[in-house]
Amino acid sequence: MKRENEFAGEMGEKYQEASRIINPTREKAKKVLSRKIESEATCFSNGALIDLGCGAGNLLSCLGAFVYSRLNLVGVDSSQVMINQAKQLLAGENVRLVRSDLVEYLQAMSLVDKHVEIITTNFVLHNFTQEERAKIFPLIYEALPKNGIFYMDDKITRTDPRQHARDYARTLKRIESLAQHGMPELVEQWRAHYIADDSPERRVIEGDLTRQLKQVGFNQVSVIYRNGVEAILEARKWNSQKH
Repeated sequence: MKRENEFAGEMGEKYQEASRIINPTREKAKKVLSRKIESEATCFSNGALIDLGCGAGNLLSCLGAFVYSRLNLVGVDSSQVMINQAKQLLAGENVRLVRSDLVEYLQAMSLVDKHVEIITTNFVLHNFTQEERAKIFPLIYEALPKNGIFYMDDKITRTDPRQHARDYARTLKRIESLAQHGMPELVEQWRAHYIADDSPERRVIEGDLTRQLKQVGFNQVSVIYRNGVEAILEARKWNSQKH
C-alpha cells in the first residue's frame, strides 16, 4: 500500500502558501478540531495523540498547553519535506515527529502495547483508494482503546451530488487563482491532484464513510464541521456518554 508522496517535491515546498488559497477556511477548521481535542483531553492522561499525515504540523501547532500536558503528541508523515517544515513550526514543542508510511506505522503500532487515546488524520486518507481505506480503518480502530476517538479532517464529499458539484467547482476556481498569486507552475499539479481525488475509486463520500466506520466497529460517527469539500468527522469506539 506504500505510495509515492506527491508532496515530497515542489507541491510540498509551497504547500502552506498554496493551501491557504485553495482551502481558505482551513484555519477555522483547525481551530474547531483543536478546541474539540482540548475538551476531550480532560478525560485522558499520559496517553498519546497520533496525527497521521501531520504535514507541516499545522494541527499540532494549534493545540494548547493543556493538551500538551495531558497527552504525548506524535506527528507522522511520509514526506521528509513536510517533516522538515513541521520541525520548524514546532521547534521547542514536546512533539515526536516520525517519517513513515501511514499503513506501516499503524501496523507497527499493533505489535507493541501503546496507549493511544486519539488518532487524527489531516487531508491524507483521500489519497488512498476505497479498497485501501477499507484496510486502513480497521487498523485505526484496533490501535485505539475502548474509549478512543478518531478525527478525520479531509476532503469528504457531500452525499448529495449536486451540492458536491458546487463545492468542487468553487475549489477548482481557487486552484486556477494560484497563477495570480505567483504560483502558475502549481496550477496543473494541483488540478490533477484534485481530479484524481474526485475519481470514483478515491472519492470519500460522507454517507459511505459513515457506514464504513460503523461497520468497522465505531459506535458513534458524525460530521462536526463542514465548509465546502472539507469536513471533520468524529468516530468514537463507544457511545456518546462521557468516558
